[in-house]
Amino acid sequence: MNLKQTLTSKIAEVEAKIEAYNYTSQESEAASEVMQSILADLDNAANWSAETKRVLREATDKVGLNNDEYYLESLKETLAKDLMHCPLRYVVTDTEQLLSPSGFHPDERIFEQTTIAIHTNDLAKVPSSNVKLYAHEMK
Repeated sequence: MNLKQTLTSKIAEVEAKIEAYNYTSQESEAASEVMQSILADLDNAANWSAETKRVLREATDKVGLNNDEYYLESLKETLAKDLMHCPLRYVVTDTEQLLSPSGFHPDERIFEQTTIAIHTNDLAKVPSSNVKLYAHEMK
């Protein structure tokens, strides 16, 4: 599994999506603010006018650009990190938690590389260590 290639493909997809938007980042940010102000009155949603609903729909569409730009930056940060794929039942590390990077769901078993990473199907085969180790079961 080539993780960098997978990330590069995801980045290209998001960049193409961003290019296809018909509005600017500034318009997207402004729409986000409009959306927040409308949603602040969510308790009164049943009484919203047709105009308020239209403005909310329009703002919701424009916020997509803002979200995609944030996601693109997160993917680029992930691309710069060392990653590991955990294909076996367990990965034993020197960290209490595994970090699933942007662009991958934990079910994909892709995590940020740890200093120690022992991949095994049998915890009895893990060598002893003078460092505290943590076993993470892949599900």
